[in-house]
Parts: sequence; C-alpha cells; structure tokens
Amino acid sequence: KVVLTGYPRFDFYQQPDKWPTKNDFFNKYGLDESKKTIYFPSYPVIWTIKEWLFDDEVCRHPEKTPVPPWHSRINETIDNDKFKFETLEVLYNFAKSNPNIQVVIKLHPFQRRGTALNRFEKLADRRVLENFSLINRNVDPRHIIIHADLVVGFNCTMLMEAMIVGKPTIATNW
Repeated sequence: KVVLTGYPRFDFYQQPDKWPTKNDFFNKYGLDESKKTIYFPSYPVIWTIKEWLFDDEVCRHPEKTPVPPWHSRINETIDNDKFKFETLEVLYNFAKSNPNIQVVIKLHPFQRRGTALNRFEKLADRRVLENFSLINRNVDPRHIIIHADLVVGFNCTMLMEAMIVGKPTIATNW
C-alpha cells in the first residue's frame, strides 16, 4: 500500500503550534513588528555563472571546482545576476522611500557574508537603511515566510512555500 504524504518540509505550515510568535521572532532578530515585512530569499553565487567564475573559493581552489561545461555559453544564458541586482535595487529604493516597511534579505546557506555579495546585499549587511537588512542565514526561512507580508524571489522553493501559506508572492524574472 502506498500513502501519498507530500514533501515533509511543508508539514510545518500545517502545524501553527510549532511557529514562533511574531513578537518573539521579530524581537529576536531586531525587526519592527509594526512595519509591513517584505522577504527576499537571496540565492547563492553558484547559481549565476558570472558570480561563480569570480567566487573566492573557486579562485583559491580551481582544482576542486572545475569549470562547468556550460561556461562557454555565458552570453547565451539569462543573466540571473542582473535580475538579482535589479530586484534588490528596486527593494532598496522602495525601503528608502517607505519607512513604514522593512525588507529582510536572507542569504542562501551556500552564500557567505563578505564574499560575492552584490552592492545591495552589502548595504543590507551594513544596515545602511534601518529598514533594509540581512537576517542571520541560519534562521529557518519558514519562520520568515509565516511572518512576512510579501515574499519576492527568483525561481525558488521559498516562493512555492509562501504560496502554500497564502502569502502574496512575486517572481521577479518572469
């Protein structure tokens, strides 16, 4: 007998008793509970060939990270780095002109602070704007999703999870 259960990661969304309260979550990470929250789950450097080729780890250990076979087609591929930069630029400018919202960026577990971050991720890391910030990358992203008012992303599981919970969601590269 086969029982269909779905992806176990999504079970969390059906168990609100396991969710942190909004107050506890926002206090723990220095977020303002009174502001509308936009969540941007960033994506790792290895997802874009331009970033991949210049990642510090790749440069230090090229023998461990062979050039992928598609590297010669860089001009034929979608410029994911451009989409990411443009999305973060829009979110930064939106936060700058709307102090009643906060933008929370969570680095992907494969990303490291200080390496291969684009200009806007670095601004968020330094908290140049009070309402535009990086959150600890070890935070369970599901906790951010359940307390976010909007999730903006780029072809990622986080967008699907946000839709499962009924959160407004924007995919920026379509």
